Amino acid sequence: MKIDIKALPEFGEQIRGEDPPEVMDLQDEKDLTIQSPLRYDMHVQLCGDELIARGALEIDVAFNCVRCTKAFTTAICEPAYDGVVNVLADLETGETLSREQSHNMDPPQFVDLTPDMRESILLAFPAHPVCNAGCKGLCPQCGANWNQAPCDCSEPTDDRWDALDRLDIESKE
Repeated sequence: MKIDIKALPEFGEQIRGEDPPEVMDLQDEKDLTIQSPLRYDMHVQLCGDELIARGALEIDVAFNCVRCTKAFTTAICEPAYDGVVNVLADLETGETLSREQSHNMDPPQFVDLTPDMRESILLAFPAHPVCNAGCKGLCPQCGANWNQAPCDCSEPTDDRWDALDRLDIESKE
């Protein structure tokens, strides 16, 4: 989302809209798929040398459940987005220009908030996406989906502690 700072009213303005899914730059990801445009509703205001944007971001994403591997779609929301961009920063280095340097140049006409909005949404992604809280997952032995039906596999035995268990029994005798 690019903001025309020269056209921005003194007290800012409310901006609602959508950016295409491609702004997320996740087309090559195999574990997720962006399902909708990036929606935003925010108040944008120029305060001195900084552009301040506050509002909400939302996008629909299809993940693969880490328990059962089923694909599911969920809305990723960032209800308290806060973006601050110094409009006098050098666009190539990111360093803030001094007052003397800034007087010798015109501030940019447009400020792009897209990278900052993208980062906020990415940070809101779940670390371990689960289709629902009650997902039972897959059987580690046969791969059956326990959400659909139980399998006939027996509990795997863990005999690594048997030697220590026998020591405890022998010491009591």
